[in-house]
Amino acid sequence: MKTFQTVLTLLFVINAFALLLIGSFNSKPSFARQLNAQTTLQNSPNRFDDPVAAYHILSKLDAYEPLDPSMTPEQIKRKDIQGSFKGLKTDDHYCDKHRAYFVYKPDFIFNEKNFVSSYMLVADLRRSIIPQIGGNDTMPYINGGMLKSLRGQSVHDIRLDTQLFFFSADFRRELNKQFACTTQAFNHIPGHSSLYRKDYVTQGVIKYLKKWENQPQCGSGDKYFPPTLALDDKEQCVEFFKHFNSEAYQQQKRERGGIVYFRKIGANAHQGQGVFPVNDKEEAKIRNQYKNGSMCGIDQTNNLMQYYIYNPLLVDGRKADFRVYFLIASTNPMIVYYNDGYFSISMTKFEQNSTEKATFLTNARLAHEYFTESQAKGELQNMTVTDLWEDTVWTFETFQDYLLRKGIITDNKWLENYLRPELMKLVAHSIRMSSHAFAKRSSLFEIYGVDVVIDTDLKVWFIEANANPDMEFGTLSAGVKQVTKDFWFDSFDVIFGLMRSRAKRIIRYVNELTNSPYVWKINENEYHIEDLEARKEEFKQISQNYFEPEYDVPSKVRFLKVIDESLPGTAKYNNHMFPEECL
Repeated sequence: MKTFQTVLTLLFVINAFALLLIGSFNSKPSFARQLNAQTTLQNSPNRFDDPVAAYHILSKLDAYEPLDPSMTPEQIKRKDIQGSFKGLKTDDHYCDKHRAYFVYKPDFIFNEKNFVSSYMLVADLRRSIIPQIGGNDTMPYINGGMLKSLRGQSVHDIRLDTQLFFFSADFRRELNKQFACTTQAFNHIPGHSSLYRKDYVTQGVIKYLKKWENQPQCGSGDKYFPPTLALDDKEQCVEFFKHFNSEAYQQQKRERGGIVYFRKIGANAHQGQGVFPVNDKEEAKIRNQYKNGSMCGIDQTNNLMQYYIYNPLLVDGRKADFRVYFLIASTNPMIVYYNDGYFSISMTKFEQNSTEKATFLTNARLAHEYFTESQAKGELQNMTVTDLWEDTVWTFETFQDYLLRKGIITDNKWLENYLRPELMKLVAHSIRMSSHAFAKRSSLFEIYGVDVVIDTDLKVWFIEANANPDMEFGTLSAGVKQVTKDFWFDSFDVIFGLMRSRAKRIIRYVNELTNSPYVWKINENEYHIEDLEARKEEFKQISQNYFEPEYDVPSKVRFLKVIDESLPGTAKYNNHMFPEECL
């Protein structure tokens, strides 16, 4: 029986590689080059000394482990595999096949940039960014514009030479088994909703503040996060109505132009949807729904009540906010980069008592919709789309020039000395309060867009985060377009640098094992690894994310590193922003 199983395993490996060679990739010229004769491998410094031995060693060292070991296979299947996705097959042997390809043809990791994406073919990522970085959009027939009948089928094998999965939504498959293998990368982190679902963020902030209430140097205190209460939580609901029914609330209404709170829908509402200023009409609606507090604990509607930033810094009388980008480049360990986004200004004059969303919200997509409607009504006679973006979407430098011109600031390095450090602290607190929920895998990364309001005291306030931010730049002003493109370029420099660093260390480590007394060949298809558990721990260490010198982020990258947990002590955070007792 053992001999039979050995033969079957060997046949599986040979067959997987044979399929690779005869066209499982719908052969294209770039892959013909990839599958050249062994001279490519012989001349490469990044190759396995013995691919057969390497395959068997890696199969034991890089074994699949479920995210939640307590779950049964049936529970995992129900949780992570929910029907077809863009016509892609669910293959329990995918990462084993990818591993076989990697050990025989590792050069593709270091010389190519192969993407599989679910974005629309007309999206800037696919039509502009991937070609500009020398990438290959390897499965263009997988896209957001597929016919529903095709999306519902499972007919396409995921290409084994895939390096980076970039999907607009979660791809519900098992990590390191059905996709997102150790030498690949995927742009969504299981558990990422802890930072973008408004209800999860609210609970995360409350717990974070509680954790550090006696150590204000460690937490955010009353900075960065506007106080928010969840009405589906009885205790918080009661606390809200206690204030809502008080004289203090009436006094705040008089002082703040009638609006003290915004009601927000806790989940599945983005781009300004599900956000309602609590004016008299909205207040009456809330009091009626919750019977002035008597329904607390009974009504489980996912409503949040967030203090409104009543003193926003206005730009020529209009409300404005920042869209800040950051990249969680790794969760194993946590590595996070900050990048400037843009400064967005509403199209209408700010009025506290207005019921018009365009007065309060500065979301770029909503602004474009408002512009289109207004233009159709003849309300904007000579304004073009380009004029709109130049008027309402600025670079950070343009905003700083405005503040200097108005005399609001006097430091011509205000961005460098104040704003960016404050925004990086906001990002750091956001990660610290939410990362407990993130899956810890080297193949995972995430791009976030965070909306931030600045008030008349120049304090910055976290409003919300988006795990799949709209980063289309086709109609943006020239300056902001370049900022957005630079962010794309820098993100992929980082992700491919970490991926190649992992692959190099894996090759080096496996070669050392292959030539060491710890590993010996039992027969043609069976290898013994002495003290396997110790070797697995060593593999986990070398496959964590950190840069090898030749793949480190180049100096041209505009990112600022906020967190790097591979560093010792307080160096984990930019400029040692947290003391030792906070780590």
